[in-house]
Formats: sequence, C-alpha cells, structure tokens
Amino acid sequence: MKNKIIIVAVTILIVFSGCSRDFENSQQPQQQQLSFEKSKNEVPKDLEKIEESIEKIFLVLNGPASNVEKDKNTQDLKGNTDKKEEEKSENKEDEKKNEEKKEKKEENKEEKKEESDKNTQNSNDSKDSKQTDWQKADSTINNLHYQWNNFTSFAMETNAPRELIDNFSVSLNNLTNMVLNRESVNSLMATNNLYSYIPDLYMLFDTPYSPEIKRLRHYTRSTILNALTDNWDDSEKDLQNLKSSWSFYKTSIQKDRPERTNKLDYSIHELEMVVNEKNKSLSSIKGKVTLNNIDVLEKEEKKK
Repeated sequence: MKNKIIIVAVTILIVFSGCSRDFENSQQPQQQQLSFEKSKNEVPKDLEKIEESIEKIFLVLNGPASNVEKDKNTQDLKGNTDKKEEEKSENKEDEKKNEEKKEKKEENKEEKKEESDKNTQNSNDSKDSKQTDWQKADSTINNLHYQWNNFTSFAMETNAPRELIDNFSVSLNNLTNMVLNRESVNSLMATNNLYSYIPDLYMLFDTPYSPEIKRLRHYTRSTILNALTDNWDDSEKDLQNLKSSWSFYKTSIQKDRPERTNKLDYSIHELEMVVNEKNKSLSSIKGKVTLNNIDVLEKEEKKK
C-alpha cells in the first residue's frame, strides 16, 4: 500500500513538473513576440537617416533646406570652408609680397596681370565650388540608395503598401538621374518629390508627434519651387494643399500656447499674398520664413 502511494505521488509530481515547463515554454514565444512588435513599431534609424540625406541634398544644391537638419549638416561644411579661407588668406599674403617686389620693375604691366589673374581665380573658384556641390550631392545620393535598401526590410515587416515602396524607389531613381545630368532646378524638384513620401513612411511607425508636419514642409517647398519656375498654377495649388494640411495638423496640437501656431498661421497668409501677386522673389523669402516656422514647431513637438 505504501509503495502504491509513493508511486502515485511521484507520478503526480512528474506530471505537474511537465505542465509547468510546458507553460513556461509557451510563455517565452509570446514574450519574444511582444518584444519584437514593440521594436518593430519604433521609428527605425534608417528612416531618420533617409530624411537627413534628403535634407542634405537640398542644402548642398542651395535649395530650401530645413533648418532642423541644416545645423547638423553645416558643421562639416563650415570646417571645410574655414580651412579653405585660411589657405586663401595665406595665398593672398604670399601674392601680395611677390607683387610688391615686382611693382618696382614693371608697375603698369603687373597691375594688368594682377587684374587678369584675379578674374581668372574668381572664375575658377566659382567653378570649383559648383563642382564640389555636385560631388557632395553624388555622394549623398549614393548613400541614400544603401539607406533605402536597409530600410525596406522594416517597411515589409510593417506591411507597408507595395505602391508606397515602389513609388519611393522610382522617385529615388529619378532624382539620381537628374543629379547625374547636373540639372539644378529639376534636381530640387525631384528631391522634394522624394520627400513627399517621408510623411507616409513615418506613418507606418509609432511617432511622438504627427508626421503630418513633414507634409507641411513638402507643400511649402513645392510652393517655392513652382514659383521659382513661374509655374504659378501649381504653386497656388500647393499653397491650398499647405493650408488644408495645416488646418488638419493644427487640431492635434495643444492650444495652451497659441503663439506656437500664430506665427505659422500668419507666415502662410503672407506667402499666399505674394503668390497671388506672382512675386517670385518674395515668394522665395516668405516661403523660407514659413519653412523656418515649421522647423521651430517640429523642434518644439520633439521636445514635448
């Protein structure tokens, strides 16, 4: 009888032990799945890098770049510029010493030569600067292709619409061709068209604030660039899209600080006035003011 009781007790312990292990093992995949879903919903770094690269292209091609990223991207550019300025300063000092020596012998001849050399140098500096900008754009776009390739796996995991992925890819290829052909205005247009997909890509993930603010930036740039090319009909359409998008986004912002929205409200109003007047120069200026207000608002939203 005792032996039977012992056997039954051992059997019960084994069964419960097995059930406990099965329960623990069943919990592990669920925990791993929850962890995976959490990481999948976060905005991937590659998407942020893609946006930064697009902003850098605007910057190096002297287009309407975002001030949010401009500070980052100009640090290296400023360092290189300062170095060039120092080299130019040293060269000018050497040239000045040589000129003073030669002036004693051939004063009139040297003055003509100096003027000719100066014009040639300025022309060469301008060409070199423009060539350097295109080379920077080439390098940035090359990196952008790799960043996009890395990001597509995240997009697929979030069930991103295939049409969105394909459209971005086609737009990236179009931008690459424009830059390779050294078409300034068309390159800026293509860059802005590529940026138009950024808000939708951010919508695939959990973000601390609405990505709709990035759509405001896209429409503002479109208004500026179409005005630049005297395409006033499209400029006016982009402006209306900007106003609609802003009205939608404004409802999601806390109204405890109206000054955050009043500045952007009025800058859009002023931009509309100069676009209606078909004033190209003022459209560029007022457009950049609007861009700056969007940048400030996005920066505040990030802090919040």
